[in-house]
Amino acid sequence: MNDPNNRVSINEQRVCVFAIALLLFALLPLPYGYYQVMRWFVCAASVIIAYRYFKRDQRLNIATLFIFLAVLYNPLETVHLGKYIWSAANLLTVLYFLYVYRDLKKAPALHIDASTKDKKIDRSEGNV
Repeated sequence: MNDPNNRVSINEQRVCVFAIALLLFALLPLPYGYYQVMRWFVCAASVIIAYRYFKRDQRLNIATLFIFLAVLYNPLETVHLGKYIWSAANLLTVLYFLYVYRDLKKAPALHIDASTKDKKIDRSEGNV
């Protein structure tokens, strides 16, 4: 049986990978429209990751960092920085998303024991 919490974690991993790809492509000289689309996605991805770490994991330090990134990449009220500063910000943001991706990947998945009627959830790391 599929566990919805585990599925969310996999979707969050995909969000991280897509955000990393967009941010790395942003280092190339591209039309301004690309950067607008990238800001929408990175802002949304930052909010999703912040919500996960605040609500599910109770890790306020990571949630706060991603709220800051959501404000930085806010597409409605853009922050005007120079090209080199944006390149550095994009690289740092890639590092933060890589950290979260690895953290999500090593988090123990939730497994459901189908042999019992009450569908207990086993959160131990050793079970596969």
